[in-house]
Amino acid sequence: MKTQSEVICIPRTDIPFGWKFFCPFCHVYHSHGTGLGHREAHCTKETPFSKHGYYLIEILTCPACKNTIVRRSDNDRNCPECGQYVKRSEMIPSIELRAQKVI
Repeated sequence: MKTQSEVICIPRTDIPFGWKFFCPFCHVYHSHGTGLGHREAHCTKETPFSKHGYYLIEILTCPACKNTIVRRSDNDRNCPECGQYVKRSEMIPSIELRAQKVI
């Protein structure tokens, strides 16, 4: 049985594209290129992510209705609450992710 693990990612700051997240098992940031969705684990030791990898997701706030949007793919652009199409550049990172960027 395949387990689907989702990890909340934030934009990379070392290059102008891609994602990173803090691995709870390795205690370091793992970096990935563009696009959300499934990724192979970058863990250097055996972890729960090693066998099946994980899914990168992004948590944003809709600028129109302030609803939380969970993006699981790069095609998730419509707010599930108000239905408004939101350009990626107009979406606001959630408070939790903005705090994580400082770390």
